Amino acid sequence: MNDDAYRFPAEANEGTSFEMSGEDRAALDALIEAGFEVERVEAGLRARASRVGALLGLIGSEPARAGADNTETLIDLTLARVQRLAARESELPLTMLSARDEDALEALIGADYDAAEVAGPLRRRAARQADLLAMLEPTRAEMSGGEARIGRTLSAVQGAIDARESTFKIEPRVARGRKFRVSDVLAVAALLLIASAAVGPMVGAMRQQARRAACQAGLFNAGQGLASYATDWKDSLPLATASIAGNPWWYVGVPEKSNSANLYKTVSAGYTRVDDLACAGNPGACRQDRGPSAADWRNLGEVSYSFQNQFARERPKWTNAQRFLVLVDASPVVRRAIQRRVINPFANSANHAGAGQNALFSDGAVEWLKSPVLASGDNIWLPGSAERRIGQQRTPTEAEPIEGTESPDALDDAFVGP
Repeated sequence: MNDDAYRFPAEANEGTSFEMSGEDRAALDALIEAGFEVERVEAGLRARASRVGALLGLIGSEPARAGADNTETLIDLTLARVQRLAARESELPLTMLSARDEDALEALIGADYDAAEVAGPLRRRAARQADLLAMLEPTRAEMSGGEARIGRTLSAVQGAIDARESTFKIEPRVARGRKFRVSDVLAVAALLLIASAAVGPMVGAMRQQARRAACQAGLFNAGQGLASYATDWKDSLPLATASIAGNPWWYVGVPEKSNSANLYKTVSAGYTRVDDLACAGNPGACRQDRGPSAADWRNLGEVSYSFQNQFARERPKWTNAQRFLVLVDASPVVRRAIQRRVINPFANSANHAGAGQNALFSDGAVEWLKSPVLASGDNIWLPGSAERRIGQQRTPTEAEPIEGTESPDALDDAFVGP
């Protein structure tokens, strides 16, 4: 075995992990498959497997040998391999659900996890997802026979992790008289890997779905507050200052230069709560009332939603005959433009991991937009003049940033900020 096959840091006794060479990993896998009988390992790996087997004796109280009960060693090795994969997880590419799988998962959640209630085109896909999710909580019937051994092993593994979390050597709490086959321990590792590769993205998507639902509820409440404000203020949208067209509007915390201060007027006047205007997908969102003296959020990071730009020559009324966009998840264009960085006018809000954005319309409806371009062709992140300019470029997804003084071209021009 190469001298540098293992790289132990000085703090190894404090739980720091080590790396094996590719050849040693192959030899270890072959040795496990052979039930720790070196003579059954293929000739090309046998010598290296023999040395690996000798080192494995350091893991437990006795050296691993053919014919012995190596239950603890097998579990230690399984945990070591899973731990190594977990340590590398941050370096792996993010696994995403396909659009069809995402739709099926949303339908399954809406049907209270009953795949039979999902609409026909998505039912089969939802049924497969329900089967995968069921692996997280096996029933009593499923825990019979060999699967019961897997369940007991998982319980022992979790107990070992809790007991010796900070060390590489994990001593499993398994009864001495209990026998495990190599296939059982490998099945545990396979189950953990499947959960990471298949169920993990689904759980992540479920979290995103929960954030989206909370965001929709907050926007619905904000819509009711805006409607009440309009009723009391001659059908107008809230204004904190004169908001004159051509003036800067993206300096959060400076009301006369901040369109977000116009939205915050509904909070300071008691029509909405700060929490209703804090998207669950924005980790920096302000969720606590700052008192009656506050006139705006403190910085751009606290702002979760972009408001229809009131720094305009004409402003729409709440009950305009034509339906218009009022409020939407935070604009990614403004957040890049204010740093003088190249913008992508077709990017989605970061509030929901770039998958889309929730939008509140003047009729009180909250809709999920998978693109910032409305059915009318209007891009909600830009005024009409900027849309026409960028549309003439060869690469419109890499455009010069806006200046923060632009205004909507007309009453029907959706343009939100900051």
